[in-house]
Amino acid sequence: MPCLKVGGKVFAALWGSDMALKLTGEAHAEALRVEGAHLFDPRGKGHPMKEWVQIPTAQSSTWNRFARHACEYVAGAAQMKKDEIISGLVEVRRKILEAASSLSPNQQNEVFLGVWSVKDLLAHLVGWDYINLEAVKEILAGQKPGFWEHYDRDSKSYNARLVEKY
Repeated sequence: MPCLKVGGKVFAALWGSDMALKLTGEAHAEALRVEGAHLFDPRGKGHPMKEWVQIPTAQSSTWNRFARHACEYVAGAAQMKKDEIISGLVEVRRKILEAASSLSPNQQNEVFLGVWSVKDLLAHLVGWDYINLEAVKEILAGQKPGFWEHYDRDSKSYNARLVEKY
C-alpha cells in the first residue's frame, strides 16, 4: 500500500483506488461529508480506524486539501508526542537529581544497588547521556554506534566502564 509519511508517521495511503487519510476535528467531519467517504476499515470486518477516512476516487479532487490537513495533524501529533517524552525525561532527571542532592555525602557514597552508590548511579546516567549523543551522530552518519564494540549480554562491563569514567 503506497503511503505518505511525515516524521516517519503515515498520514495518507492509497487503498485500492481510494485515498485513506488520518484526520481530526473539523477536517475529519468535513471529509466524512464527502460523497462516498466513510471511516477506513482495512480489514472490512466492521472495525474502522476512528481517525482514518477513506475518500473514493470519484472525489479525488478533494484529496490534496485533506492530505494537507492530515500531514499537519500527524506532524503536529508527532511533535507533541516527542515534546511529551522529552518533558517526561527532563522531569524524571530533575527528580533523581533532587533526591540525590537531598542525601548526605556519606549516603551518596553508600552502596545500595549491587555494587553501586548514588554517585555511581548518577555517573552511569551521565555516561549514557554522552554515549547516546555520540550514537545519534554515528547513526545519522550511517554508522553503527561505537558502543556496540563493547557489547556484552547484560551491559555490566560497559556500565562499569561508564561509572569509572564519569
